[in-house]
Amino acid sequence: MNLIENAVRYTPAGTMIELSATIRGEELLVELADYGPGIKPGDEERIFEKFFRGPATAGGIVSV
Repeated sequence: MNLIENAVRYTPAGTMIELSATIRGEELLVELADYGPGIKPGDEERIFEKFFRGPATAGGIVSV
């Protein structure tokens, strides 16, 4: 849920968010792609830190 909320919050309004799910054997693979600004090179390792935030964007807020 957090992944979807963040995509909606930080992807610029009017841009597409794609969500897909595939079963592979006994696993469920969930993929989310957005067309927002992305993260700066070098921040890939920090993306899962508890209080890390990338730059603010003018994304839309919706309930999911």
